[in-house]
Amino acid sequence: MNALVPPMVALLALTCSVADGQQPATTGEDPTVIGQVEHFGYALVGPRGRHYVFGGIAMADYSDSAGTRRIVTMQLEEASSDAEFVYYRELREGHRWALARKAGAEGQFGVWIQLASSGSQDRPKWQPFQRARLEQPRESGGLGPPGLTPGNEQGRTRCSP
Repeated sequence: MNALVPPMVALLALTCSVADGQQPATTGEDPTVIGQVEHFGYALVGPRGRHYVFGGIAMADYSDSAGTRRIVTMQLEEASSDAEFVYYRELREGHRWALARKAGAEGQFGVWIQLASSGSQDRPKWQPFQRARLEQPRESGGLGPPGLTPGNEQGRTRCSP
């Protein structure tokens, strides 16, 4: 009986979504984009961690300053209109991340962190986290990630958020 539960749940979910007017994705078609979540993402990979970005959400797998591995979910901060950086906030801890939109001279992107306030009067400061290289899936058809500009544009890129 327990072996039948997962297939029954999947069939029920598919039946309910079709009944609500949503068509199931078929092989070879692009999946539906929900909200600001893109179906193709990119990764910024460096020595301390990886940031996987899918438009309005992102995931990070990194080591903090104490060497503890953390895997977190982040959300895009929409209030920012910064031309140099895109900002994400960790959902649980509230740490903020700034990802450079343009690569530096060495072809890598700056990744910065602002630790969540611990209740002190001092405003948290941005700290450099790592320089990261851009990775894209082969299925993206060569399309670059939105908002990022690979290449040598250091002259127009600020060093910090």
